[in-house]
Amino acid sequence: MKSYFIKFLMLLLIVTAIAYVIDMYLTHEFNKSNYYKPLWVDKFKNENFDFILLGNSRVYSTIDVEKLEKATGLKGLNLGLDGSNFASQLLMLKIFLENRNTTKRILFQVDPVVYNNYGEDEFSTYTFYPLLKRDYVFEHQKQFGFKYYLLRYIPMLRYAMFNFKWSPENFTKLKLNSWKPPFDSHGSLIHDENFKGPKLQNFLAEEFFENKYFNQIITLSKKQNIPITLFTAPYIAYNEKSGKVMQLFDQFIDKKGMEYHNYHNMFQGNYDLFYDNNHINAKGVALFNQHIATLLTPKRSQNLSATNP
Repeated sequence: MKSYFIKFLMLLLIVTAIAYVIDMYLTHEFNKSNYYKPLWVDKFKNENFDFILLGNSRVYSTIDVEKLEKATGLKGLNLGLDGSNFASQLLMLKIFLENRNTTKRILFQVDPVVYNNYGEDEFSTYTFYPLLKRDYVFEHQKQFGFKYYLLRYIPMLRYAMFNFKWSPENFTKLKLNSWKPPFDSHGSLIHDENFKGPKLQNFLAEEFFENKYFNQIITLSKKQNIPITLFTAPYIAYNEKSGKVMQLFDQFIDKKGMEYHNYHNMFQGNYDLFYDNNHINAKGVALFNQHIATLLTPKRSQNLSATNP
């Protein structure tokens, strides 16, 4: 019996050692790549920007940073992460700042859906997994449970649990240079497509409470002496209940006494400017960029008409 136990222990040690080596190799290769947005943001080191965009898909695909740069003469970066909540957006900002990057301003997209997500980001958190060996990333993620100790210290576990995202097939594409990130060189993803529905935005929230991750983003920006501007990107239309929810959210944000620009009904009912009920398309982006330019360089915002046909 003792000999079987020793053999089992030796086999376990060999398997663990192999898994550890593979884990190190995969982590090294993924961290070299732009496989997901956090890995791409991590490539920026010691750079100075005039503005950065922070938020979920409603900033990721709502502002064309490249055209905004050409129109304003300013340097920007889109940190928007698809499907993220404030917890992951805070971590994106931490990655940016930990790499000694600076920005003169943060434009931060907020809305009722993301504000009412008070816990762990269950949609996009896997995109940070290759960075879990970083102490500050782990310190951020471990608040969401003991599983992050397992994901950090058990080799290959984080890739095995999300093998549909970190699959051998995708890794092969990465190594063959046949996989490209969906976002452009400035971090934006613009939908050049016509409206596909649904026609109404439906909010479920009926009241709003303090979101600690939102507050931590504000605190971190103040600590770094970075002015932060809040805005809400356009929605297509509301039912009666959702319209009241949006009014409550406006009042809730206004009470914070921060600079806040509410564009939620700017293109209401204009389906030609939307990709779906949450996101404007390329036509909408061209128009919306003009309003964002007024936040950055009011006197030069008219130049957008020439660069956004």
